[in-house]
Amino acid sequence: MGLFLMAVLLPFNTSTSLTFRDLRETTQLDHKDLARHVQQLLDIKLISVTAENVVQMSTSEVSIVHTFSSDDRVAIR
Repeated sequence: MGLFLMAVLLPFNTSTSLTFRDLRETTQLDHKDLARHVQQLLDIKLISVTAENVVQMSTSEVSIVHTFSSDDRVAIR
């Protein structure tokens, strides 16, 4: 897992859900980069987002999925 992915996940140590704007302020990543990293975590179902697409993501809420489990290694691309 890359450094930026860890930076996106770190704020969830103190909160179960955050707005995309809060994540952007915390990580100091621009919208495009943050959306790409959030999408990677969405692909493996580690987080969930209320937005239906990346355009709406700036006003959405991002939540950690507490029921995530993986019996095999998960490849993050």
